[in-house]
Amino acid sequence: MYRDDPIPEDEHAKWFPSTEFDTNNSRYRIAELDSVPVGWMGLTRIESRHRSCEWGGYLSPDAPKGVGLGKALVCLSLEMAFEDLRLNRVVVEVLVGNTRALGLYESLGFVRESRLRQRAWLSSGPQDAFGLSMLAGEWNSLRQIHLESLRVSGVI
Repeated sequence: MYRDDPIPEDEHAKWFPSTEFDTNNSRYRIAELDSVPVGWMGLTRIESRHRSCEWGGYLSPDAPKGVGLGKALVCLSLEMAFEDLRLNRVVVEVLVGNTRALGLYESLGFVRESRLRQRAWLSSGPQDAFGLSMLAGEWNSLRQIHLESLRVSGVI
């Protein structure tokens, strides 16, 4: 999540199989559109005792733009977190300069709650990140609106 250099093929080949199976503290899914893989999403650091987890995801560089795939990845993950796993809190971190992702999360109802100073070290130097979260009650009040808009657009 916090890299701006190309990921070597061998490093990616080692990482990807580690996301193939669910564990007690992680859930991973491949997102498809018309049977074509378009993204990856994961809930990690699942803490049953504290009913929380972290979210992360990627869209394929070849995925269609502007059709709501990022929104779909997040919303389907929130469904898994709050409905299936019965968690109460989902956390995400976003580099301060990633205004597109930040706008997506905030439009879905995530609340900005922290600034993590020098959270990542990129080729350009240290970068701050924002920490955001969504609570189950917040999702429950927004879920119908978001899921219906995804159904209408044909993404889910």
